[in-house]
Amino acid sequence: MRGLLGRDGLPEGTVMAFPGCRLLHTVGMRFALDIVFLDASCRVVRAFENVRPGRLFIWGGLGARTAVEARTGWLLRNADPLAGSR
Repeated sequence: MRGLLGRDGLPEGTVMAFPGCRLLHTVGMRFALDIVFLDASCRVVRAFENVRPGRLFIWGGLGARTAVEARTGWLLRNADPLAGSR
């Protein structure tokens, strides 16, 4: 239930997944995050870059089943540039 609260960051290349999570907050966080919400088939349904500490609600949508948090910049470095053209 604590997730990344109280931590100063995540090691490079590391993410934290929260199965069953459709809604997050960043209240009390010490650093910004990239957040990705996945559906039951692990497809991206919503993604947020550079989410600052102090946000009350980040909602993944009705299809979201898992939330993944990573260091800011992770999403940009790992995004598939052709994903929008398929």
